[in-house]
Amino acid sequence: MPVAAPPREEAVILVPLEEIEADSLLLRDRIGKDAPGMEELINSILASGLRIPVELFPLVTPRPPCRYGLVSGFRRLEAFRLLKARSGAATWDRIPALLRDPVSDDAILVGMVEENDVRRDISPWEKARIAVAAAERGWFANTEAAIAALYASASPMKRSRIRAVARAVELLEGLIVEPWRLTERQCVRIAAAAERERYGEAMQVALEESESRAFEAQWALLEPVIVEAERTGEPEAPARGEGRPRIVLRPRKGLVIRRERTREGWRLHFTGPLAREGLIEDVLDDIERTFAPA
Repeated sequence: MPVAAPPREEAVILVPLEEIEADSLLLRDRIGKDAPGMEELINSILASGLRIPVELFPLVTPRPPCRYGLVSGFRRLEAFRLLKARSGAATWDRIPALLRDPVSDDAILVGMVEENDVRRDISPWEKARIAVAAAERGWFANTEAAIAALYASASPMKRSRIRAVARAVELLEGLIVEPWRLTERQCVRIAAAAERERYGEAMQVALEESESRAFEAQWALLEPVIVEAERTGEPEAPARGEGRPRIVLRPRKGLVIRRERTREGWRLHFTGPLAREGLIEDVLDDIERTFAPA
């Protein structure tokens, strides 16, 4: 009876850190943000070494000094780079790696997505952002095609949720800090609100006009806009029979006026270089003339 040959062990090579392009496929959102988790990984490497090599592929067009692109192991690579920066020791100059055969970018990307799907800490935003970024780079015709290819094994319901989150990514990418903290429900609410005319723009303006760079404060700006959109079944009756309800008004360059519904009534936000005290006084004068007794 023939004996099956033992599986061939893959060769692990040591690759200089500077030869690895970490974002050759897609920029990762959370570079250095998960500080406690990164410290745990660093301590594990110091105690037991790197148990799982990173996976690399040869770049079709090397960009010196980079010769390899990263398929998996972003956090492990980041840990080695932090250890090198902290200690300066030559021990951390190279990282154990498995070299994969060069294939198409989209095939490698599918492999990265499959690896991400088994991680518990990958956020809905990050999953959808991969598809949005892949479409923006021209690897797929559009975001819908990217989601269909990258998440082909997902259920129709899961792909539908990813599409909703992707709409939120397309709307607020670069405006909201720490977007991976958004829950799937929050992303879906953002996407649903953006479906209503001008509410997407209102959310963008709410973030643009604020100097806050704290996630909690930014969500506090978004939520009133979302709640108003959710409470608006049909478009409101136009004032004085003309036009649609105005949520964001840009009367001239350098001035943006955004309305916001509150529990007590309405609030107007004036932003831009022209939003000076003199302008506000003029607005108040106009209001006074409009409502003063005849």
